[in-house]
Formats: sequence, C-alpha cells, structure tokens
Amino acid sequence: MSTPFRFLALAVLILVLAGAFFAIGNGDNEDNKDYPPHSVQQ
Repeated sequence: MSTPFRFLALAVLILVLAGAFFAIGNGDNEDNKDYPPHSVQQ
C-alpha cells in the first residue's frame, strides 16, 4: 500500500510546483488585464 501513496504524494508535489511556476509566469493573473484577450486564453 506504500506505492499508491508515494505516487499520490509525488503527483501532488508536481501539481503544487507546476501551479506555483504557472502563477509566477502569469504575473499573478492580474497583470494580464493589460494584454490582449487572445494571449490570456486558456
């Protein structure tokens, strides 16, 4: 039962790191209001 937990922890860690990197890359999502809508599309 240790492997699924380890995989879940690794997935959560990757999601947190990706989320932090994406937030930094997006400039906290508020600076995007200065850019055209097509560059903010998701």
